[in-house]
Amino acid sequence: MFSSDATAEEIRQFDQLEYEGDKKGLMEYYRQLGGKKSGLKKFLIDGLIRPSNPVASLERIKSDSKLKLTNAEWEYARKIAFERLKKLMIEEYAATDEEMNSDETKEYFKSLGFADFLEV
Repeated sequence: MFSSDATAEEIRQFDQLEYEGDKKGLMEYYRQLGGKKSGLKKFLIDGLIRPSNPVASLERIKSDSKLKLTNAEWEYARKIAFERLKKLMIEEYAATDEEMNSDETKEYFKSLGFADFLEV
């Protein structure tokens, strides 16, 4: 994908272009489906939070000044990212129930800002 001499800035710019392209494509698809404007942001959140890297996707959404998420929409985005991160850990990295419930994993989730989603 990138040459070994690609700078961090070049990679960031590519990621941003990819994000903007994905967002534009999702918006066009949503309009083709005849979706109502009121549901567009949730549709975008669902499509933009990548299962392969939900935390980075969430950060990109957070820094998207054009989305202008409400508090409820932001909490929805956080919940989707958290659920996809858990699924990634289980399905791709074969995390066991024991590992998912460990103090170490809980600390990891807390460090990412998901403490409020952890079961007590």
